[in-house]
This record gives sequence, C-alpha cells and structure tokens, in this order.
Amino acid sequence: MPSLPVPPGVQGMGGLPRATLERRGARWLSPLLALVVTSLTSPTLLVTGALLARDARSDHPAFWAGLVALVPLGNLMAALAVNAVHARHPFTSRLQVVAVYAMASLFAGGIGFTWLGWETGFMADVLLSARTAAGLPGLAVLLASLGMTAAFSVLSFAHAGVLHAWLVFSTRLPAAAASRLS
Repeated sequence: MPSLPVPPGVQGMGGLPRATLERRGARWLSPLLALVVTSLTSPTLLVTGALLARDARSDHPAFWAGLVALVPLGNLMAALAVNAVHARHPFTSRLQVVAVYAMASLFAGGIGFTWLGWETGFMADVLLSARTAAGLPGLAVLLASLGMTAAFSVLSFAHAGVLHAWLVFSTRLPAAAASRLS
C-alpha cells in the first residue's frame, strides 16, 4: 500500500513525519456512534429527559423539549466542523480534535440555547421577573443570560470532544516513518 504524502507542518523531530490521526472504521459509522454516545452521556440530556419522562407538565414545555433536541444538534454541528477541518488538515493529536469540537459545540449550543430560551419565553420569565423583583439593571439581566448559556454549554458539551476524539480517531504512523523506525 503506498504511503500517503505528509501534509506540510506535520514534520516531527529529526525530520520524521509526525503521526496523524486516522478515522476508525467506516467513514460514517464511527462519527455516528460518537454522536449517539456523546448525546446520550450529556448530563443536560439525561437530567432533562428524566424529568420530562417523570412528568412532562411544565410552564415552558417547548423549552424543555427543545433542550433535549439541542444537545444532539450541537454535537452534530461540532462533528461536522471536526470533519471539515480534518479533511483540509489532518489532525496530529487528539487535543486538536477536542479543541475544534469544543469551540464548535460550545458556539452552536450556546447560540441554540439563547435563541430557544428567549423564543419560548423561558429566559424572559426567569430573568425579567428577577429584574423587576430585585430591581436589577439591564446589564445584570444580560450577564445572567450569558451565565445560563455558558452553564448549559459547558454541562452539555465539555465531555463530548474527548469522547469524539477517542471514539472516531486512532493514531498511526505514516508508512515512511514506520519503515525508518524498524
């Protein structure tokens, strides 16, 4: 089997090519498995899903059901971002995968949470009622909204990048480097 050319910038010590990450198994199977695992292990999805399964009556049913859908959607957006970056420049470490996944999932999940919260009226009910009751200025409402968004994003997606990198990618030395080492 011919060796793949080493992308620029992945030269290791002593001129040897650095190991690049390769996908495990089929091109679509391991990312799909990772999407399912990262979504089902999300604390937000587990807690919200359990509460909705116990008693689905709520003051904002669309918000709570939307949270359950938002976690896999954020993970899907992050997996697509990882795939796009890896296609252009193959990753050389799982830490790079985690960083790209985290940025994409935190951004997509944060935007989705903020939109869902304000669109369904959940944020308005929680934050604006607190503003009038406590006499908080508008900046405090904005900061509270950002804090809720950050808490949701971190709780939902912090673990997902590590799981995705571990489930989808494996490290292999390029053939040229393997032949030099043996």
